[in-house]
Amino acid sequence: MIEEPYTLGKIGEIAEKFEDIRDYLNVKIVLFPIDQIPIILEAIVNNNKNLLKIYFTLGYFGVKNQLEDDLKKDLIAQMNNFMQWSRKEIRNHNRIMKLLDLGQFYAQNNDIRESMRCSEEVLRIDPNNRIALIAKAVLLKQLGDLNLSNQFLTKYQNIKSNPEKLSTPKLPSIEFEDIIDKIEDSQINMEKVKNREVYKKICGDSYGVLDIVIESISFMGKVFQDKNSKTTIEELRILVNDLLFLLSEWLTFISGAVYYIMEHGFGSAEQIELVINALMKTIGYDSHKNIEDIDKNFFIEYEKQRDLSEIHRLEKESMISTQIRHNNYGDLIDIDFGYYKGGRIQFYLVVDYEREELRRKMIKPKQKVVKAKKISIIFGYPLSKIVRIEHENKKGFTRMDLFKDIYEGYRKIYDEEEAEVGDPGTWKYAMNRGRSYGKHGIWNYYIEDLVIERVSYSPSKKTIEMFIGS
Repeated sequence: MIEEPYTLGKIGEIAEKFEDIRDYLNVKIVLFPIDQIPIILEAIVNNNKNLLKIYFTLGYFGVKNQLEDDLKKDLIAQMNNFMQWSRKEIRNHNRIMKLLDLGQFYAQNNDIRESMRCSEEVLRIDPNNRIALIAKAVLLKQLGDLNLSNQFLTKYQNIKSNPEKLSTPKLPSIEFEDIIDKIEDSQINMEKVKNREVYKKICGDSYGVLDIVIESISFMGKVFQDKNSKTTIEELRILVNDLLFLLSEWLTFISGAVYYIMEHGFGSAEQIELVINALMKTIGYDSHKNIEDIDKNFFIEYEKQRDLSEIHRLEKESMISTQIRHNNYGDLIDIDFGYYKGGRIQFYLVVDYEREELRRKMIKPKQKVVKAKKISIIFGYPLSKIVRIEHENKKGFTRMDLFKDIYEGYRKIYDEEEAEVGDPGTWKYAMNRGRSYGKHGIWNYYIEDLVIERVSYSPSKKTIEMFIGS
């Protein structure tokens, strides 16, 4: 297995959602909101239509050695991101996490047999998975098989005492040769996919792979939204399976080939020609082109997508970091934090502390919610470095005390950043605050944008953690 934090990559994030939809179509329990499938599919189209076309087009010119250095660096980073889903350990890790969640769901609903099946499937993928081993030991005990339960408990204890070493990744040259072989093997299957009857009402004859992917996703979103659609479940299953093939194999293999050619200079003349032709099929080129023939609007859209990708990357890294931190505490207790409006609890903006009329509306503002005399408040979002600010109060901390300390902490952080490096303004193609490179490295949001969505306390570490939205 691989260590956290890990990334599915952009392609993996899309493929992951299609695997969930495939499970739903195959009448398997899924843990994501079914009624949001049309919204999920629409978001995939909106977020990826331009981005994927731009980067695979740049990949074509990159392999042809027609890009400047700054474009090369960005392309290499993106192709590395796109190819992540081809890594077996990442895909296995994702599958294991889903099975563990599903197993917990079944156990909570007293379906011991199905929960057991999930644990067994995890152990088939990773025989030494500690969570699955202890889960199976507990389930067997519930079924009355104490002997077998003790065997799994013993194995769990042995592995916990002697954790397995991480597997060594393949050499880049071997990885590249494997990818080239897979591209050659996939070409025939891809042509079969493109020629299926179901695509005649979705795609034109000249569509490249990316056009097929995006238009098919858009089509599926409309089908799920239209209760009177004549598209059958079987056709949807075919579409999902085809899309998973194109996403999980074709696009990730092409990305990997571009990455290794650009980053390591791999590839014989024949291999490079193979990749160039594969890229032409991907982006829909019917003949070879040169970078000079690209319209200026292409590069304007490229800059826009680069900004949006960086914003997305920063958000995702922060979310993963926050989740890992919260999981490591193990004893976080949520504190009700907000005010009532129209009978419903509303979140506070950080700067709402400045508004006396809103402070007065806080839920039980004088209630002592932390008895400890000394605490640390952790500020992680939207900062590049974690800031820990300590507070002392001999009487403990009320809800209003925490609100005051959170506000003053963020105000101090933003003031220090601006005093050091100034206001960066917004991104060129987005309204978000640009990234600054002072001592805190604030990105994407001004203090006025920050929403206190959750406040939690760890009694063991006397630490306040927050989930800040925007």
